[in-house]
Amino acid sequence: MVKKLKQGERYPEGFIQSQILLKLCGKDITPTSEIIDFLKDQFGIREQKNIREHHLKILEKKKLIKRESAGRGHPDYWSVIPDFRVLKELVDRLNHDPDSQHEFMRSQYYRGMTHDLAQQFVDSTPNKDRYMIAPLSEDDALLVTQSIIADGLRDNWLALKFVTHFISVDSDERSGILSRLMETSLNPVISPTAARNAEYKKGFRSGMEASIQYIDKDKELAFREKRMEAEMKTVIDNYINWTTFFAQLLYLNSNYRYLFD
Repeated sequence: MVKKLKQGERYPEGFIQSQILLKLCGKDITPTSEIIDFLKDQFGIREQKNIREHHLKILEKKKLIKRESAGRGHPDYWSVIPDFRVLKELVDRLNHDPDSQHEFMRSQYYRGMTHDLAQQFVDSTPNKDRYMIAPLSEDDALLVTQSIIADGLRDNWLALKFVTHFISVDSDERSGILSRLMETSLNPVISPTAARNAEYKKGFRSGMEASIQYIDKDKELAFREKRMEAEMKTVIDNYINWTTFFAQLLYLNSNYRYLFD
């Protein structure tokens, strides 16, 4: 819920700009007048000139939104630029606002990007043939994996956060993340014990690493035996079960809300 301001108080610039971005995510193009009316009706913001000449121009200068002219005598239209850099900026801006996260993930802008984002995630995965679904052919496995990831992204904020983080880091760190997932188990599950340990970490990266590296003592022997069996095989058949992984992230999101802060 947005805090109701007292008389004389003003919303921070970052809040106003985030609300403008959320409004624009809901439609292909939005006229300036509709943005002004939205801020006035929803938040009591009446700074028409400041919105038009300041906030919209800042977002345009940062290349987060673009202006589309409808011709002389008609208002300008605005839209959010559909690329990964802008998506990552939106994820970072909305990271501590669950209400806005929910609204963003239901938006036309985000729903239209999930398949492209899933493909970008798969394409950025090192040695991706090892992380697919055996025994499908590579082409079929890529399509199935991409579909699984796209489905996992639609309503799971932590899955979105993980994927955007994964794509944005360098190849060495991506390889490290995948190696840790593969080492944890054949079907990786983030245990509540690991989650509790990760709660005391700061930063998304440390929280993720603490979760996927942790092995319960009573399971350690079983994991070693599985690893030895896998090493004896001529074909590596272990893979990352993305359905399980994203489901676990969703579980942690509801029970350990500060896990990845």
